[in-house]
Amino acid sequence: MLKIDQEAAGNTVAMFPAMYREAAIVAGSLDEKQRTFDVLWTAGAEVPRVDWYTGQRYIEVLEVSDNALRLDRLQSGRAPVLDSHSRYSLDNVMGVVEKGSVRIENGQGHAKVRLSARDDIAGIVSDIRDGIIANISPGYVTHAYREEMKENQLYRIATDWEPMEISFVPVGADPDAGRRNAAQTYPCKVIRAEPAIVAPDPAALARMRMRQFSIEPKIIVISNPS
Repeated sequence: MLKIDQEAAGNTVAMFPAMYREAAIVAGSLDEKQRTFDVLWTAGAEVPRVDWYTGQRYIEVLEVSDNALRLDRLQSGRAPVLDSHSRYSLDNVMGVVEKGSVRIENGQGHAKVRLSARDDIAGIVSDIRDGIIANISPGYVTHAYREEMKENQLYRIATDWEPMEISFVPVGADPDAGRRNAAQTYPCKVIRAEPAIVAPDPAALARMRMRQFSIEPKIIVISNPS
């Protein structure tokens, strides 16, 4: 997490990478002819994470509600189904989240996914049917966290977040992950449990001291020869 602004009452605007979680294909929902199946893409469970900018460990909780979720992208019919969260080639696009299929029920997020009719995807449909490919993972951006301390454990509750895509993955998402080498980050408002104490940046202090030294009045004493 890279802090970029300090707000009143200890709140912070920070930069976070996209995050990932484990999700599930709904058993028995595959329609091979239409190449569609249902997914449970979030249940908002507690997941241990590491802030890869600061090394701080915390528990992330996703608030799953209409007020907390930005669903326009996922509902649009253009949200991609990717191969392992890879977004760098059209070959990585395996399908799409069906338009208008996203729904929130009992604190869980559901959707219907449709796979491409390309020849190279045909084997994926068979593998889903046979249970060989079973791991999926949503990628999402968090726009606001609320922090809480419980029994000396930091919790970050995502109160404003946006699912961006759903991916097939070989192994379920590492809960400590996120995108450790993410080139792209997104601004996120962090509402602190209490006013944060921000340690001064050593490099900034050094620059400030150098500036102070450079403008400090210098008194030169010239002694008159006797």
